Amino acid sequence: MNRQPRWIEEAFIEKADLFLKVLEWQWERAEEEAKLIANLLRKYGIKDEAKLLEVGCGNGRILINLAKLGYRTWGVDISPKLINDGIKKARERGVEGKVEFVICDVRELSKFFKRGFFDAVLAVWTSIIGYYLNDDVDVRVLKECRYVTKDGGHLFVLNTVNRDVLTLRHSLRCIFPSFEELDDVVLVEKPTFDPLTSTISNKWTFYKKAANKDLKYLGEFEFKLRVYSLHELINIAKRAGWKYVASYTDLTTLRDFVPSLSGFNLVFETLT
Repeated sequence: MNRQPRWIEEAFIEKADLFLKVLEWQWERAEEEAKLIANLLRKYGIKDEAKLLEVGCGNGRILINLAKLGYRTWGVDISPKLINDGIKKARERGVEGKVEFVICDVRELSKFFKRGFFDAVLAVWTSIIGYYLNDDVDVRVLKECRYVTKDGGHLFVLNTVNRDVLTLRHSLRCIFPSFEELDDVVLVEKPTFDPLTSTISNKWTFYKKAANKDLKYLGEFEFKLRVYSLHELINIAKRAGWKYVASYTDLTTLRDFVPSLSGFNLVFETLT
């Protein structure tokens, strides 16, 4: 197995408290996001009581809300901190019996789940794909997803960064530092994009809002992702046993995908 990139251990394990601040902020819109995903699932015949797996689930904002809508959900993540927080949230929201969390390297799903166990697999918010900066590893990840999905099942890659958008923004010099207020925390981002290697690097620095409008430094980490265009992701998925079905600009309108204008919302079905 390829070695784990150093940033994964730093961001999700050693400094998981920092990453958790970003996930907590995303919970504000998680219920609505889950409803949109459920609409998409139903469009492809995946109804209540279906068994869903979310890879890179974090602290469960999507799968917990899908469980509240009637689905049986499982989530895997490499971070014990995030998984333990997800277990706590499932208990607080009354769906503890409908959600299961597993601390797991997504490259080894077949060690934790039986062949064909799930009706569908979800990868949401640029999760997992591209983390290892290696196309062959991404194929392996999607093969593992295929192994645990039943014949005729589906893979959904949602709210995922699109290389064409980054290329356009790079050419227009529109990739620059920015900040986001996460309640009492300020997140400063410093992204860069390399079109030659199709990689985006980013440095996230966290500050606590203090008295007199001062900011107190909390910590930082950097990460680097491989990003794909539509045809590249389709080819990688095909190598892993998935057939491309559809792509959408957004989950609200489900309009057909337009290159260079949005991230990915992709649907794949198992190859038989």
